[in-house]
Amino acid sequence: MKKLLVSWLKWTCLLLMTGITAGLVAVVLIELIHFIQALSFGYSHGSFSQKIAQVHPWRRFGSVMSAGLVAGSGWYSMSRFLVPLQTIKTTVQNNKQPNPLTHLCHGLLQMTTVSMGSPLGREGASREVAVALTQGWTKQLPLSAHERSLLLGCASGAALGAVYNAPWATSIFILESIFLKLSGKTVYSAIVTAFVAVGTVHLLIGADVQYQITLSPWTTSLWLWILLVTPLLGVLGFGLQRLIACLPQVDRTKTSYIWHILAAFFVVACLSYATPQILGNGKAGLLYLQHQPYNAHYALSLVLAKVVAVLLTLAVGTHGGKIAPAMMIGGGLAYLLAHYSNQLLQTNVDPQLALIIGAALFLAIINDIPLAAIVFLTEISGQAWSQSIPLALAMLIAYSPKLWRRFQPIIHSLKNQ
Repeated sequence: MKKLLVSWLKWTCLLLMTGITAGLVAVVLIELIHFIQALSFGYSHGSFSQKIAQVHPWRRFGSVMSAGLVAGSGWYSMSRFLVPLQTIKTTVQNNKQPNPLTHLCHGLLQMTTVSMGSPLGREGASREVAVALTQGWTKQLPLSAHERSLLLGCASGAALGAVYNAPWATSIFILESIFLKLSGKTVYSAIVTAFVAVGTVHLLIGADVQYQITLSPWTTSLWLWILLVTPLLGVLGFGLQRLIACLPQVDRTKTSYIWHILAAFFVVACLSYATPQILGNGKAGLLYLQHQPYNAHYALSLVLAKVVAVLLTLAVGTHGGKIAPAMMIGGGLAYLLAHYSNQLLQTNVDPQLALIIGAALFLAIINDIPLAAIVFLTEISGQAWSQSIPLALAMLIAYSPKLWRRFQPIIHSLKNQ
């Protein structure tokens, strides 16, 4: 009994260190992102989401092209001189040890390019850097390969949650997307590291609900709208997921890679002339839809331009996350469908709630995290947990064909306990 207690205390201390590492990484990267954005786009106060539409088009163009140059030359150099990057999921599931320098450089490069205007997500930056630093200090400790892999997986997920202030969603994300199995140890590890990381950010720079929304009460129209529209959103979401999966593999060791990156970023820069909110990870676009007067033409243009920008930059081999871009695309489509149904069918659907539902669906489908997506959108929008019920219904309808296959590994692990 005493031996078990000592072992549990040691493991808890390691989890606390992992959570603090992830939280500190999130704090530093958040501050660096704000600094690079302000420097690149030339504003001295306010946030990127508020200021990007006010930035002179030529300033936006120059920043995006600079981001393309940094991305192309950076990943070209890394492919030539560094050990190839292995995914965090591969690292954890196969008990492999990552190369800290590779993960660190990838993370910093993603952070820099997204801050300068790349239309991809920035969550990969905090995850990669957290893995690099955690790998650095765990190498000094007498841990098994399995224990070290568990800590690296927790560090990766906790850093993501710390950036978005979503501890419960992060706990589920670690189990659902990284570990793919349930046990007392994995559940405990995920929860402790997620909450410690988010708590570290709260302590150092304060709490922040990123997409605070006040929603109207549920109506009969909402439930009917979910039943009718969710299948369409699901088809569109899985279609986009398929397009992303079919994108060609890129050889980053060829000098032509740099020119392809620059060409893609040139198109993104041109698109940003009319739709500046496509720049960055997607937060600017979501906040625009939340707070600006409804404009069907512009909202549709914004969503389509974001789709083109994301697919194009991924196609030429740019690294970046897909969490916020997926949320913006799905949220924008659902927002438009709610307005159209209210106008044409005289329904009474709150467009803001529709936006959350669409964002959750595309987040789940593109990143394959249906459970985490429900909790994630509830947390980052500052809603009561009861608001997750319509999200869960929409997820069940859109995701039902894949639910059994998705949770089969978890069910199998529970049977073997």
